[in-house]
Amino acid sequence: MKIINLCHIPEDCRLKTLSFAVKNRERVYDILEFGERVDGSSLFSYIDPNKSDIYIMPRIESAFVNLFSSIPTLNILCEYFDENGKPLHIAPENILLRAEEKLRSSTGIILKALTELEFYIIHKWEEPDFPRVSERNYHESTPFAKFENVRNEILITLEDISIVTKYGHAEVGRFHSKTGYIMEQHEIEFLPQNLDKMAETITMAKWITRNICAKYGISVSFAPKPTLEHAGNGMHIHLCGLKRNKNVIADSKGNLTTEARQMIGGNIEVCPKPDNFRKHYTQFIFAVYLP
Repeated sequence: MKIINLCHIPEDCRLKTLSFAVKNRERVYDILEFGERVDGSSLFSYIDPNKSDIYIMPRIESAFVNLFSSIPTLNILCEYFDENGKPLHIAPENILLRAEEKLRSSTGIILKALTELEFYIIHKWEEPDFPRVSERNYHESTPFAKFENVRNEILITLEDISIVTKYGHAEVGRFHSKTGYIMEQHEIEFLPQNLDKMAETITMAKWITRNICAKYGISVSFAPKPTLEHAGNGMHIHLCGLKRNKNVIADSKGNLTTEARQMIGGNIEVCPKPDNFRKHYTQFIFAVYLP
């Protein structure tokens, strides 16, 4: 390897990169052991610019070869620490970890999430093109699904960096835009993971999807509602509640348990009110997952 990238996920949930040449072995050891200082106020809007020193610390077990770099490069995901060497209190990942631990310590319940990631692949219309019906793209195959091979390359690349997927398929949305672009919808679904791990998985999946699309000169949109007239992109999150490795969502007769009703009520309580649903065209779905 000639480059090491320390990668991290700040407030905007997009993968950031700090790069190092690795010819100096002692410098490499220092980076891997101590991480590096970065400007926290440029990564988090709620960090005071006058007290902005934070640190990114590599998680060595997360290292993977960057398949999109023309130079041999190793990417390593990092955690955030404050100037005193403690986990950064306000980092989203640490907030989520504390919430998970509070739920586990107070109820004994561990939540796992199964996420469906939907997106539109966008390309300039060109011949040849096969006749298709708008909004009838569900599970469509090549040649009627133009970007099946792109989606399958995304699946393979995710597996190459140890992100386990459930499956991928063409989703219902497909149309020609008024500006002459094909917009074709696809979905990749992931197997259940702890909430903090799933949040990281979604960020990495978007990073991989965008890089592969860029390689082929096409674009991608994860926007909840790219157009009003056509199917939107839902990021459906199914929650699985486990206590001592047993499902707490349903009882022996298949009925919802008290814990499940509390989970549903809590999600409804924190969701935006109806006006906000309409304003942002965002789809919120709560589902219970029976393992």
